[in-house]
Amino acid sequence: MRKIKSILRQPVKNIGQAGDVVEIRRGYFHYLENLGKVQYATKENMKDLEDNLALMREEDHKRKQQAEQWSESVKSMTLYFDEEGSDTGVLYGSVTARHISKAIKAQGFDVASSQVRVSRPLKDCGEYDVSIDLHPSVQVQVKVVIRLKNDSMASAAH
Repeated sequence: MRKIKSILRQPVKNIGQAGDVVEIRRGYFHYLENLGKVQYATKENMKDLEDNLALMREEDHKRKQQAEQWSESVKSMTLYFDEEGSDTGVLYGSVTARHISKAIKAQGFDVASSQVRVSRPLKDCGEYDVSIDLHPSVQVQVKVVIRLKNDSMASAAH
């Protein structure tokens, strides 16, 4: 599989830091390019990198500081989801990364669904610890509680 020589405009977990020149598989490159995180390592872009490397690293440092400030508030969160489901506690739908991201945004923190780490949609009632990547080097755990909507004990909404 062919790889593309790329410049990271932002840090990418398991790939590198802002300003690094790396080789990335074509499909992943295009995905990251659409997010504005990479660019082709052309001669012109390499020259721009040399000129702007300090600025890129400074911006990344600011994002990391913001993530560290948010981490204390975010990790103390408990997110409640009251969902329709069967008497056995199996949901008719599921709680996904998008639902969790939306609930965190409602608390005032800008977290994209791609930053929420759930290996699969949550389809059962119960408590879950979900990992949130606030920055490639700042991760926190959030408690997610899923209850049946028709449960008489359910009091908090999304």
